[in-house]
Amino acid sequence: MRKAKLRQLNIALLLNRKVSYSLDTLSGIQEFARKEVDWILADRQRIKNIPQGLQFPWDGFIIQAASDSELEYIAHTGKAAILVSGAREQNLFHSVVPDNVEIGRQAAQHFLDQGQRHFLYVSHGDQLDARQRLQGFQERIQAHGSCHLSCLSTGSSRLIRKALQQLNNPAAVFAYNDKIAVNVLHQALAIGKRVPEELSVLGVDNDLITGTISPLPLSSIDPDFNHIGFCAAQRLQEELTLPHSTPRQLIIPPRNIHTRLSSDVLAFSSPITRHVLEAYRERLHEALYVDELAEQLNISRRTLEMKFKQDVGISPHAYLLEKRMQRARELLRENKFTVKKVAEMCGYPNLSSFSTQFKKTVGLNPARYQERSQRQRTG
Repeated sequence: MRKAKLRQLNIALLLNRKVSYSLDTLSGIQEFARKEVDWILADRQRIKNIPQGLQFPWDGFIIQAASDSELEYIAHTGKAAILVSGAREQNLFHSVVPDNVEIGRQAAQHFLDQGQRHFLYVSHGDQLDARQRLQGFQERIQAHGSCHLSCLSTGSSRLIRKALQQLNNPAAVFAYNDKIAVNVLHQALAIGKRVPEELSVLGVDNDLITGTISPLPLSSIDPDFNHIGFCAAQRLQEELTLPHSTPRQLIIPPRNIHTRLSSDVLAFSSPITRHVLEAYRERLHEALYVDELAEQLNISRRTLEMKFKQDVGISPHAYLLEKRMQRARELLRENKFTVKKVAEMCGYPNLSSFSTQFKKTVGLNPARYQERSQRQRTG
């Protein structure tokens, strides 16, 4: 049942219209507004068409991209405002931002799972979120050990080419965002690097507009801008109803990694390890047995397990279990399938076995985890 409204509220949206993920943010804001409140939304273009611009009597602001003068003006009004960008260090506004440290961790794990050991992080500038992504990337790589990481902060194509030429093959590049990742791909191809065989590239934002100018389909981490938009609108409504004097920050975990051609590679030199990983990737939904894989390679189970653990760091069984639980969490968060169907899609024909293993790994049974995830997404 819709709540009674006293009056419509005018909400100004300062979004970056040059990137597709601003549409995801807007979609999340609109989703909340349709369900919960009576807002009149105006984006930056409509604000410019109003003679008073930002001086129009707005009731609240959701800010993704704004100049310093715009931020100063908004702060001066004393009106409720939510920032949805983690690029700035600030203590003026409440904020809903991506978990940039976790984005870095997931990027590193994506590459480590491929067998990569040589890494380059490319950013441009000294934004807070760029430093946080590097922090997570570095932490996960250092925890693994026996890896080499270089960092580059530049907008120069020449310096990017030089850095790529100095990398040992195979190598992996984690770019601060998709725009930089596309430039990395262009420079890699210009110097004759084979992507993804010699160079694996991963960006952030899953920006479909930027993706259209990429020379190859670009792998990218989705920070879940739709949910960020929804939570920002929810937090703004809270501030309009009962303001908090101290700025609060809500951190949203990334949604997933969209693996495309630019990073779809297994860099392990061992054909044994590559065979096992390919089987696990392609047949995650099937019953897979180490004995069967060893027989396909005409080697003993012991030899397969020893070589796999030497390359990956854990046993084949532990790796398969880890990937199945990771996939299960993703599917349950999406809330598109029943728990039974998720179990089948993750290679568990027996629901009881799946539930037992999931609770052992995550700490909640699958149904509770799905329910909690949905509650967090909808507030």
